[in-house]
Amino acid sequence: MEFRVNPENATILKMLIQTIISRFGEHNEIHCRAKFFLTFIHHNFLNMFQNYFKLAWRNLLSNKIASGINIAGLSIAIGCCVVVYLFLKNYFTLDDFHANADRIYMVEYVAEKDGKTEIWGRTPMPLGPALADNFPQVERAVRTQLASVKVYSGAGAFDELVYFADPGYFDMFTFPLAEGSAAGLQEPEGVILSQEAADKFFPDEDALGKAITVSFEGKVKKALTVKGVAAPFPGNTGLRFDLLMGFDAGAAIEITEPGNWAAMTRATFVQLKSGTQVADLEKGMAAFVTQHNAANPDLKIQSFVLDNLQNPTSDAYRVVNRPTEAAHPMVPLVFGGVALLLFALSCFNYINISLGQSARRLKEIGVRKVIGVRKRQLVLQFMSENLLLCCIARALGLVFAQTVLVPYFNSIMVQKITFSLTENAGIWLFLLALLAFTGIASGAYPALYISSFQTVSIFRGKSSFSNKSKLTQAFLGLQFVFAFGTVIAGVLFYSLAG
Repeated sequence: MEFRVNPENATILKMLIQTIISRFGEHNEIHCRAKFFLTFIHHNFLNMFQNYFKLAWRNLLSNKIASGINIAGLSIAIGCCVVVYLFLKNYFTLDDFHANADRIYMVEYVAEKDGKTEIWGRTPMPLGPALADNFPQVERAVRTQLASVKVYSGAGAFDELVYFADPGYFDMFTFPLAEGSAAGLQEPEGVILSQEAADKFFPDEDALGKAITVSFEGKVKKALTVKGVAAPFPGNTGLRFDLLMGFDAGAAIEITEPGNWAAMTRATFVQLKSGTQVADLEKGMAAFVTQHNAANPDLKIQSFVLDNLQNPTSDAYRVVNRPTEAAHPMVPLVFGGVALLLFALSCFNYINISLGQSARRLKEIGVRKVIGVRKRQLVLQFMSENLLLCCIARALGLVFAQTVLVPYFNSIMVQKITFSLTENAGIWLFLLALLAFTGIASGAYPALYISSFQTVSIFRGKSSFSNKSKLTQAFLGLQFVFAFGTVIAGVLFYSLAG
């Protein structure tokens, strides 16, 4: 039924307002009118929506199987959409949190291989210090190298990767230490651990000052002391480490060769002073090309180039052995495609089930129309049912994302994501938009279609919904198309993850 104020009651309320005004003064007129308006809103709209949601809850309980299928499908889709949102948010903001990110550049070299010009991320080991010594516009240079090791601690033996870096590493990159000091990189037997590695090597105890034994590629064993523990890394970084040692410490175990122009290191980063012309610096590095080519005739470098850490070039993903990940145009398409297909699949599944259930509610619709309920009220009722279902699905989707999808994603991907409703303000807007879009996309058509049946046709039995109708077949066909598309996109996603 429609909620309206009875004319007689409205007249009584108006007379009461006039009596109050005549007794307490005209200055209370605005207050009285406002109170009357709020009373009108409360007794009409709020009660109306309260009744809608009561009916919605009863209908969900009366169709437990259909509601359960719809909620399960939508919650899985919403969970996947949340994970994709978190991943893409990190993916497009990789390492932009560093205080000097706009002035940090990776040094790369250009060479010809098999008749093709390629850009490589590795550089000669002495290049970093040479740039810092010969170019005043270079504020600092940091080299990194990587080696596989076996770590022995009180908790057992672990296969890990150890990074070697110059002492200016923590001055260039914004990776605060939770414990200890960055001076540990200057000590030959010092090592800095990530928080995750510290918890793994020394569970339930403080790692700072503890000793570990590291076997370098099965050849050299060395006792190291933990000089620092890094704070947890942000999700949007490609420079995370578990063990970090000084670059010169690697020379003693023949992992690094700081003075050998023929030897290559994993990466060389330079931090430039403000206002530096990158093109001029690239031209000035030509002298080091000759120096390297003379030391390593088998690898003829054509030139050195610089690529900004915060704003890499559009084809940075083509760089061979790039030390950090760069945005690949196919990645957001594949991840977004998987989320979109799952979302569309769940919406079409909801539409098909809702239309299939419509035959059971024809008499209800007919009776409600006979007693004066208008079409827009029926639409609001069905949309409120859908909104309630979507709210439940969103809550379950968030739980599914946090407990299942995010841990699985982090186990197969190098880049990690973190699910937090308190530290990520943007996710609230995303969830709100996702809820609104889900409610409209999945519930609008069933609500409009079911409420459009004519009362006379319903009671004469002429309004029905056949499973063989062209509309049902079209929706089922689209559902199968989206299902196959989701499988294909999932295969592409798994191959990219690999």
